[in-house]
Amino acid sequence: MYLVDLELTNVRAIRHMSVDFRSTKPNEKTRRWTVLLGENGCGKSTVLKSIALLLAGSEALPDLLGAPDQWIHNDAKQATISATICTAEGEERTLTLSLNRGDGRDTVIKRNSNGLRQLDAALRKADRNYFIAGYGAFRRPPDTTRRSSIGSSLEQGRAAQLGSMFSLGHELVSLEQWAMDLDYVVGTEGSSIITEALGKLLPGMHFKGIDKRKRAVVMGTADGDVPLGQLSEGYQAMAAWAGDLLFRMTETFKDRKDPLAARGVMLIDEMDMHLHPVWKRNLVDFLDNAFPNLQIIATTHSPLSIQQCGEGELFVVRRETAGPTLVPFAGDPSRLRLSELFLSPLIGLQTLDSPKVAALREEARSIELKPGSKSALEVAKLRSIQEQLEGTTPMTTEEAPAFAKLIEYQKSQPNLDAAARMMEAEELFGTARVTVEPVAPAVKSSRTVRKSAVPPSSARPRSVSGAKATSSSSSPAVKKAAAPKKPPAKKPVAPKPLPKKPAAEVIPPRVAPAKPRAVVRPAAKPAAKGKP
Repeated sequence: MYLVDLELTNVRAIRHMSVDFRSTKPNEKTRRWTVLLGENGCGKSTVLKSIALLLAGSEALPDLLGAPDQWIHNDAKQATISATICTAEGEERTLTLSLNRGDGRDTVIKRNSNGLRQLDAALRKADRNYFIAGYGAFRRPPDTTRRSSIGSSLEQGRAAQLGSMFSLGHELVSLEQWAMDLDYVVGTEGSSIITEALGKLLPGMHFKGIDKRKRAVVMGTADGDVPLGQLSEGYQAMAAWAGDLLFRMTETFKDRKDPLAARGVMLIDEMDMHLHPVWKRNLVDFLDNAFPNLQIIATTHSPLSIQQCGEGELFVVRRETAGPTLVPFAGDPSRLRLSELFLSPLIGLQTLDSPKVAALREEARSIELKPGSKSALEVAKLRSIQEQLEGTTPMTTEEAPAFAKLIEYQKSQPNLDAAARMMEAEELFGTARVTVEPVAPAVKSSRTVRKSAVPPSSARPRSVSGAKATSSSSSPAVKKAAAPKKPPAKKPVAPKPLPKKPAAEVIPPRVAPAKPRAVVRPAAKPAAKGKP
């Protein structure tokens, strides 16, 4: 059973919102992934909770609903949640939940009895083919000091599967307790399920076994065997809800050999919370591989998660005067670079500079744009800002594509030293000013690099000029270090200075900095012979 569409009317801050889950891919009726992006408080969580209420069934609805009035818009007397579901047999059914102001929970159940009976019948019919689970933004890890059996300590049913979305105090099932109970009940077959599931959900490690004396799950890592409870917070955060999900699925489909392949719906609020960026960037793949038949509806703030969305899978929730609205993202987010996502309207950043650097740039810009001649104080202030900004790389919306190309080019030239790579990059991309960290000495390769004045034994980054700066008034010519298209002649030819480029807004570097950093800037004319 999957969701086909959803319609909300006067639900909390949402006046009206429709979500279409139909897929644009051939031979696929509904999308596997739907990701909602938006600011805090714009209504993303309300969408997920509304789905949970509608699919909970008559047994779980009273426990999750709470006070009915809290779901109704302040200016309305009635709220409606309506959805079309597709059963395992391919039939479409419409479900509706109506909430009237002043109604108690019992009245709500009676008012919606017909729709709830239809849902309960569909759920019973699809008992072996349907699953629903939801996880709120505050996924409370289990109390590891408590070692009671899962069956006796935690409630069962759909109310438990959706509980963390509605209650901050809802405790998830311990992954360790699930693994130990499964190993005890199923034995060797249970171990294979644990190995497969944890291998997919906890990357970079594998299941080694269960220490029954210490009652702990042991994971194999690059640092050796480590108990699950001693892993980093990132792994703990992932393990907290992964363990609960694995328990719910294996408990619901006890007699299936492949319970993780069950069909159903999973709701995740802030799906990448507490995760390391490397994990965020691969989270969609992890969940796809672990649960191939789940329809996943999630919310996020992270460009790393947005970048994993395919075409038609990303929706932006915007806060408008009339209430939150849902706007489909036009295009394929997976084809965008992170810098483009950060600077796009999706995230809304105006620059990739730190707030401190951005403020300095804005102050300098306001002084430069001031009409008339500048006072001595303003000139001094500009000079001070320039000194503070030395070594930084400006990044604005317009500069992002060129910067991305530059970084890609740098990575493709591992055998050039820092100065050579930056000078070639400047010539190729017209980047007036880019800072480069020192790199390791170049290794021998098929790419020929012209000899510099610095002897090979000196494993230190060169300045742009390739020579030591001696004073602020004299600066040697910038010499080009690049790979010639043809094999070099036996006798080395003196490199020509780079042609002078049009004047650009360039902040001059300090002379002889404490930690040399290569800075590309327009070339200066070479000093005449015999002159200092």
